[in-house]
Amino acid sequence: MNPEIDQQLTPSSRRRIVLVITAVVAVSIDIASKIWATDALAEHSKRFGSITLRLVHNHGVLFGLAGYLPPSAIIALTASISVVIAFFAWRGTVRPPFAAGLIVGGAFANVADRLTAGSVIDFISLGRGPIFNLADVFLIAGVAVLILRDVSEKDRSEPYPV
Repeated sequence: MNPEIDQQLTPSSRRRIVLVITAVVAVSIDIASKIWATDALAEHSKRFGSITLRLVHNHGVLFGLAGYLPPSAIIALTASISVVIAFFAWRGTVRPPFAAGLIVGGAFANVADRLTAGSVIDFISLGRGPIFNLADVFLIAGVAVLILRDVSEKDRSEPYPV
């Protein structure tokens, strides 16, 4: 970055830039992976050791839950949650901004899927358990960073027993 521009940016502006860039990159990678999966996995699944790539259209929310709800209700629910998360991330309540960007990007990528395809494209399976996509990986990674940050800050703030 240009040093003159960098000096003009406030900490809030820097945080928001990281947030937006991370979210846009997460959405872009997720969309590209779903385009690839829709084409490459349309007829056959692919196995790589314990990982199986298999195309599934998830009409529910997290891991197929609430699939019985009307699509408009699921879109409204997931879009509302995504907007709330983005709002708090923009205000700086959700930190660090990289983790917030992963969460926002993952959430909006799955909402975009629902709006364009009527379902979320999932394709990664680790054997038993749910099938998921890269947006889900970004969401979980962002939440994990937030939890680890919170735990590490607590450890630093509490005095050690004597």
